[in-house]
Amino acid sequence: MNSFSTLSILQIILFPILYVFSFLYRALFLLDQKLTKKKKLPGAFVISVGNLSMGGTGKTPFSIFLAKLIHKKFPDQKIIILSRGYNAKGSLRGHRVGPHSTPMEAGDEPLLLKKHLPFAEVWIGKDRYSSYIHFREELRMRENSIVILDDGFQHHVLERDVDLVLLDSSKISKERFLIPAGNLREPISSLIRADQIIFSKYESSIEKIVQNIQNKFSKEILRFSLEPDKLLSPNLQSDSPKILSGKKVYAFTGIGNPEVFFR
Repeated sequence: MNSFSTLSILQIILFPILYVFSFLYRALFLLDQKLTKKKKLPGAFVISVGNLSMGGTGKTPFSIFLAKLIHKKFPDQKIIILSRGYNAKGSLRGHRVGPHSTPMEAGDEPLLLKKHLPFAEVWIGKDRYSSYIHFREELRMRENSIVILDDGFQHHVLERDVDLVLLDSSKISKERFLIPAGNLREPISSLIRADQIIFSKYESSIEKIVQNIQNKFSKEILRFSLEPDKLLSPNLQSDSPKILSGKKVYAFTGIGNPEVFFR
């Protein structure tokens, strides 16, 4: 596939300039990766859930799935989710997300995580290490915990025990360039750092790409797809998605890369 086939006319016109900035971005990224002194979270087994591109790979639903799976197998194990909390007021000083936290305080995704994972602690903060230390001391936690590092692949500060990287199956064949020329935060070659590669929104039509990446990086591959489970009304009454069959529906969403949702 021609790399330029996925670019807009404006991107093609500006591509030489954008490519130079992409090169500078990569140089600064590698420098930050090399110079950043890593910190280890005390009393924690850290699982990083991340991706290579700018949003929309399904990290949040996968993190929910992962936390529920861990809780089911180890119901007495403390689970903590550390999130950046982008644009949330609480991210500057650190915020413990609770059932009464607001989107302004915590951000949409951390609130969604807390709603679906009432058994887990969800902490946000620009400095995730300091947030972890602060809340661990505040709650006087002494037991070991499993920490899920939300959007952690590019977060070089924290050491992790397992690196899980999600790739958007609907976009993987079109991803070529680093931002701002493209949508990648780091090159495909960075998958060498991953312990497992998860193809989210998986469809059998991309199986050849899956096999090529598996052969290239010799990593364990997982396939992750999303299926509608139930419909929720504004008053939180649920129903089966089958009631929409044959009906004309107007849909809107605030998620990244929503094409699969609309299909």
